[in-house]
Amino acid sequence: MKWLVDTDTVIYYMKERLAVVGRLEPTPAADRFLSLITLGELFFGIFRSAQVERNLRRYRRFFTRVKLLPFTPAVAERFGVVKADLARRGEMVADHDLWIAAHALVHGATVVTNSERDFGRIAGLRFRELDKVKNCGNSPSKSVLFDNYRAQTYV
Repeated sequence: MKWLVDTDTVIYYMKERLAVVGRLEPTPAADRFLSLITLGELFFGIFRSAQVERNLRRYRRFFTRVKLLPFTPAVAERFGVVKADLARRGEMVADHDLWIAAHALVHGATVVTNSERDFGRIAGLRFRELDKVKNCGNSPSKSVLFDNYRAQTYV
């Protein structure tokens, strides 16, 4: 199964949240992907951080353990379809999340995120929400929280 790892999940992983690390590490490297959008968001955070060089080294090591999904005209077309569908329904989702969703839809990937509010509005998108990750801390006893994720498809 292809997992398109969203920005928030990468950040939790890099902060060594055991719930996230414990779920991503066993996933075959061949199944872990990033979107260029996520990559850009991560670099933005790195270059705004107080420890730019340290964070560049850490994240670049992480980037060797994931692959980038190809960004194609089909992704751009799907972005337009999804955004138009949301507009017809009177709903809004930030463009960067729409690009990630379009990427996942075109490549048959599941978005691994903690943003059900945004991704849950996109028809046909499979995502895995990380329940309660924001409150899990690094306690090993709480690492099971990631295992309580919900795989969902909205049609």
